[in-house]
Amino acid sequence: MRAIAKVVNDIGFEIYTLQQFRSEKTLDPNFKFIRSPTAEKMQELGEEAKKYLPDTKVQVVTQENGFEAIII
Repeated sequence: MRAIAKVVNDIGFEIYTLQQFRSEKTLDPNFKFIRSPTAEKMQELGEEAKKYLPDTKVQVVTQENGFEAIII
């Protein structure tokens, strides 16, 4: 996470978005067998990212909940 945070901060991104993986319609058929992380897991990942990116808007996107801003 620190490496990603360094890139985000060095480039100066204003928004960092984590998008939930969905296995349908992938180019590689092997990805059909990978399970999507739950909305709860995506929230956890977003909260972890926000710790490293306090000055960046962090959001997660899930099929269940759409866009959600992370505020900690």
